[in-house]
Amino acid sequence: MEMPGFQISEQQRDEIDDDELEAMLDEEEESILRQMAEARMAEIKAKVDEEQRNKILGHGDYREITEQEFLPTVTKTQYCVCHFYHNDFERCKIVDMHLQRICKEHLETRFIRLNAEKAPFFI
Repeated sequence: MEMPGFQISEQQRDEIDDDELEAMLDEEEESILRQMAEARMAEIKAKVDEEQRNKILGHGDYREITEQEFLPTVTKTQYCVCHFYHNDFERCKIVDMHLQRICKEHLETRFIRLNAEKAPFFI
């Protein structure tokens, strides 16, 4: 990089090359960081879209269904937890309490309950 009339020492030439190299590395780092940020934003957007879609399908709540609703309900979602309960069993009430709590934390899963006495086909 010599210009007519100017003498550049070897050390100055190395400094110029180092500066150019550093500028190139900074540009490359910025490009990589920008790509990483765009990828992360795409992941976040996909996750938010999935959560909204799941809420529309009834995720996030714990409700009772009938025997006729069972197959349409469980086939519309990827993950589904169904509690087949009986009113006379105290343990079923305990399970209901816990499922009611965790359904709000796990929006990827649909939580439903079905009275075992009223669903002879599935029992």
